[in-house]
Amino acid sequence: MLATGWKWLDLASRLALVVSLGGCGSSGNASRASGSGGSPGSGATVGQGGNGAGGVQSAGGSSGGPSTGGSSTAGGDGGLVIGLQDSGPTGCAAVSAQAQMRPVLLGVMVDRSASWDWTPAVTALKGFFADPRSQGVSASLQFFPFSKDKSTHCDAALYANPAVPMTPLPEPTRFATAIDAVTSDLIGTPTGSALQGTFDYLQSLRPSYPDAQFAVVILTDGDPHECVQNELSNVVALAGTVSSTMPVYVIGYGSLPNLNLIAAAGGTGAAILVDAANPAGAQDAFLAAIESIRFSLVPCDVEIPPPPTGQTFDPMLVNVVFTPAGQSPMQMSLSADCTGDQGWRYDNPDSPTHITLCPTACQSVKSAGNGQLSVEFGCATRIY
Repeated sequence: MLATGWKWLDLASRLALVVSLGGCGSSGNASRASGSGGSPGSGATVGQGGNGAGGVQSAGGSSGGPSTGGSSTAGGDGGLVIGLQDSGPTGCAAVSAQAQMRPVLLGVMVDRSASWDWTPAVTALKGFFADPRSQGVSASLQFFPFSKDKSTHCDAALYANPAVPMTPLPEPTRFATAIDAVTSDLIGTPTGSALQGTFDYLQSLRPSYPDAQFAVVILTDGDPHECVQNELSNVVALAGTVSSTMPVYVIGYGSLPNLNLIAAAGGTGAAILVDAANPAGAQDAFLAAIESIRFSLVPCDVEIPPPPTGQTFDPMLVNVVFTPAGQSPMQMSLSADCTGDQGWRYDNPDSPTHITLCPTACQSVKSAGNGQLSVEFGCATRIY
């Protein structure tokens, strides 16, 4: 840890505060550090214990002469070295570790009532489940009503056992087989019961996926009804109870303004309504709706991975690189206020645990669909 009294430098100065036991330095002209004794040269450093290799006197050590080259090396007896150096990584070979984007877990509910032609919707769903761009997303699938036996319609516990349990995507067979095995010839729209069962199922998965983004997607052509728990006001209240941790997305087929109330309570603003008057374009419309939900759920923050063997974590010796599938790497830069292009920032500059991509960089990652986000250790951070 830094000694009491040391403060982070203004990032706008484009200087990195280096804390290491040797570190990987770069040549360049650093700002002059003030202190007694000696005249600091390019890349002034502070040594703790013995003679410091730089012009600033540290506790227990005497000031040294000017340093050259800007590398952070321990002086005298060695120990913690604090140095100023340019943020550019010239002359430095970083060691990288792959960062894992937070997983997305979707609980998908499909209305199988006889009041609509569900073929466009489930055809679009099949495409989504099999699409390679869905990598990083997992999904479960449940249908409602549960069966032709109306006594089962309002039993939430039955919906907590999905037809397809949580499965990593893409998966071209399992979901398609489940969809083809059911028919859309039932009467009733027990949305609330199915929603409660889906919530309960997803909640049971949380211990296994503590860092995941959970969400529910409802495809339906009607307002909820049947049983007290399926009255619209109760479904709206139910969606509101989990909106902060499990947003509810609604895709409706036709003019269904009441579905907006469920989506709003579920934290997703408004339902995505597909025009029932244009059946020829319904499949594309459903797929576009599902794609927009996937896009909105891709998380743009990652937990800082453990440094590779032999490296230690220093927040100013970290760089972020995104490599879209089949394309050249995209170098990103630290932008604490996210004003820079393709920037990133720490969740907490004083004690960082996560890296968050700024909006433009987040858009690039989401648009790429597939790719690899790497965190490089050991070289001065690129800063806007």
